[in-house]
Amino acid sequence: MTLRRLSALLIAALALTGLMWQFQINGSKPGLSGWGICVWLMLRCDTKLANLMVAAVMMRAAIRPPGANATATPSIIMVGLIYQLFLVLPEATPAPHW
Repeated sequence: MTLRRLSALLIAALALTGLMWQFQINGSKPGLSGWGICVWLMLRCDTKLANLMVAAVMMRAAIRPPGANATATPSIIMVGLIYQLFLVLPEATPAPHW
């Protein structure tokens, strides 16, 4: 197994681990114990869909020679930038206590 395929397999495993972790977090919330509800909540978020796309592309790269792998990197970077710049709420900084 070449280094390229091994790194693609590692990235796919990390992406799937993140999705499984989010699935467990959604399942631990009260009222969200059904797997269908957890999957529906995950499919509504663009960050999780991009993570699923990266996992699928990297698994394909680990199995077969790379073809469309260049699309995964810019898409996950764009999703991260849009999330960080526009969607995440800024943390409130505490006032200094002088």
